[in-house]
Amino acid sequence: MISRLRHLSILSGAHLTAPVLNIAILPIVLEFYDRGDFGQLAFYSALVTILATLYSWRVELQIAKAKSLFTKTRLKITAISLSIKNQIIIGIPLTIILAVIFDKNYFWMAYLAVGVFFFSLLNIHNFFLLTQENSILVAKGRVSASITESISQYILGAVNFKFFPLVLAYIIGAVFSAKTLGLNVKLFSKKVRVWSGRKLNPTEIRNSRYATLSYSANSLAVHGVPIFFVIAYGDELFGEFTLLQRTLGAGFYLASGIFTQFFIIGITNGDLFDRAQALKSYLYSAFLFFIIILFIATTSAFLLPVYSKILPITWSFNQQLISLSLLLFSVQSVVVPVSSFLNLIGKSKYQFLWDVGRLILISIALSKCYVERFEFLDIFRVYIYLMILCYGVLVFMHLVFLSDSDSWENSNV
Repeated sequence: MISRLRHLSILSGAHLTAPVLNIAILPIVLEFYDRGDFGQLAFYSALVTILATLYSWRVELQIAKAKSLFTKTRLKITAISLSIKNQIIIGIPLTIILAVIFDKNYFWMAYLAVGVFFFSLLNIHNFFLLTQENSILVAKGRVSASITESISQYILGAVNFKFFPLVLAYIIGAVFSAKTLGLNVKLFSKKVRVWSGRKLNPTEIRNSRYATLSYSANSLAVHGVPIFFVIAYGDELFGEFTLLQRTLGAGFYLASGIFTQFFIIGITNGDLFDRAQALKSYLYSAFLFFIIILFIATTSAFLLPVYSKILPITWSFNQQLISLSLLLFSVQSVVVPVSSFLNLIGKSKYQFLWDVGRLILISIALSKCYVERFEFLDIFRVYIYLMILCYGVLVFMHLVFLSDSDSWENSNV
């Protein structure tokens, strides 16, 4: 427990530094950008997240159940190999197709390809580091990304860079984070060649298949929503919500990032192989998350009017959007950190069923609301209520498996 708290404190420092830097520089940065720029950033980051989490077939999630460093390393290199191959075979033509569909230029195509490449490697490497309890390196990567992104936003805005400046700053942050983490493309290429003869065993293939399908549905349900709102209602309207994520949501995402890494470190270092201990760890983590998020929600609601006074005069927030965003951030910050639990215990099939069910439910609801010409705030409210319902079902599923000793034994064979 002491070791876990030590890692939590290190990660907390990194996650606290990052949003503080972003918020501190934001009033200056907003002098150069409008809502449309932030809407474009939301659109781009959503696409990158969807693609970056799919190309590796989510093999890295199986690192959590691996008991030896040899197996963990093999799975990491396999995930990197798959990611690079899929980006070459699928990613390049897909990038061109998406650019044509969304009427984007060559700069945007290059940004998407580079962004997916770096974020895919970062996702895999960060997960591996967390299972090794290397929180110091993860923290350094997080802080370096935040610092370089903030500085890049200011410089690109000051020189009046025309080609998606916030997107480029986002990529620069990822590149510097990769450099801080010691990611070396040449070294990885060498390792991939060395390990290319290694195959996934049947269990790993089965879990990867369900995990890939599950995360496909999950990414579309969560990160596909910004793409839908930007296309349906325009960059500017959703750009206001994106800015709220960086101000009102800063504390929540800070906590959620810490909680996720705290939960992974705990559950992958002993708790995963003991049902009683896993149940205790899960309930303890959820209760701790709830108390902290309640405090953050109260504090954020109090500080937002104060912060709004120092924003540029051209920026103002819709009060209904603030209330809805506050509710969404609170629920997500408690549930998202434990949302990959079923995949971690080898129940990828059930995670897949939940993710697909949520995707279908949200797709039908949003499509119906759009056809009936709902206003942005009304359709956004429907989306939030559906997400809360789905998260409640997921937590119930977690508790069912944690309470079933036979099911738990079968997931760890």
